[in-house]
Amino acid sequence: MKLNTVTVIGANGLMARNISGVFASEAGAKVYMMCRQTEKGLKAKDSLLASGKFELDPEKLVVVGYDDMERCFAESDLIFESIKEDVALKQEMNKKIAPFIPEGTMLCTGTSSLSIDLLAETLPDSLKKTYCGMHFFNPPYAMVGVELIPNAMTDMKRKCVIVKNIPAFLANRIGHLPITECLQLAEKYKDRGGLDYIESLTGRFMGKGIGSPVQTANFVGAFVMLAVIDNIYESCPNDFMREDFKAPDYYHTLLKRFLVNKEDGALFKTEIGADGSKVELVYDIAADSYRRKRKYEHAFVNKMFELYNEGKYEQAMQTLIDDESEDARLCLELQLKYVLYALVKSIEAAGTYEAADDLMSTTYRWIPPLSFIDCIGGKDAFSKLCKERLDKGIFERMKADAPGLSFDELVAGIPASKYDYREFLKAKY
Repeated sequence: MKLNTVTVIGANGLMARNISGVFASEAGAKVYMMCRQTEKGLKAKDSLLASGKFELDPEKLVVVGYDDMERCFAESDLIFESIKEDVALKQEMNKKIAPFIPEGTMLCTGTSSLSIDLLAETLPDSLKKTYCGMHFFNPPYAMVGVELIPNAMTDMKRKCVIVKNIPAFLANRIGHLPITECLQLAEKYKDRGGLDYIESLTGRFMGKGIGSPVQTANFVGAFVMLAVIDNIYESCPNDFMREDFKAPDYYHTLLKRFLVNKEDGALFKTEIGADGSKVELVYDIAADSYRRKRKYEHAFVNKMFELYNEGKYEQAMQTLIDDESEDARLCLELQLKYVLYALVKSIEAAGTYEAADDLMSTTYRWIPPLSFIDCIGGKDAFSKLCKERLDKGIFERMKADAPGLSFDELVAGIPASKYDYREFLKAKY
């Protein structure tokens, strides 16, 4: 699909601003940056041009107001709505814009978890045929994966990577499991350090390329995080990992304390000293205050670093598997649960194992599930480790969540990954 002109509604928001940059730089499109208040749109355009993240022609970014809908929509090949992650607000926006959208124009909503069928309810049938979710990942200039989610009436005339309209779709459904688990574990182990302690067990040495799950939570922000995980928790009573999507109390406390700006109340912060030096801070759950981040030493991690540097990736992973320390066992258990959950939800949402690999490698930049299985010796080794290390109840819950699919049947169908695990395993936290 050639995009000559795109309208981005709500373009003054940080995510929508960057998505405007994607459309303008990568698609070469003229982009109408539509904002309720044009002065905010002009500031967003200036910030986008100054960011250095895109090669942009300033003339391709045109700031407009809501009064320009009819003119802009008539010219647009695609209309991208990117307002607040709220069902009622998005439905109301759909009603507002529907009279001005020519039939056949593609209309997309930028949502990370909301039901596309529910959002489509306020659209006429003629527009539902070309309405879908288009889920970019933050930051969109670095994360090249995109999920496209149709509603029940979408008529897809082009070949696309499609996932079903399940809560949080697929990538966020998978990725937010280890994120929330780590937030929970930080509370459980708050006397050991909490957030930075858990971060030290889950970083890039475990294939988390863009950063650990707790750093990802920090980057996404509490507002979006809670919108996603609360939606999963409330909408999926039979999910076999449902309780792992429950946000810990301190996370809600931080959100309530800093409602004005989502960057406030962050899990991690950087302070600049009078001399220009940077001090990395972390929220200490036990003390309910910020302190300097600590450096944690784990013997198994140091050994894995050495082996990675020697190109011995399989031996490095075997070092983790063989280590009987509580830290190593916790690290491996988190990874096994991530992979198991990814496989089950990939089958549910896309009908293939490979969809999870494609999305997690390009959106979160985490080691793809099938690639991790290859690294530890294949599906038989994965099956053995899961049965040895995971709570036995997880397999019964899994079968209830995915009727007709036992753990052994799931494992039997696992293919080799097309991704090289060496690209994701780094000798750094």
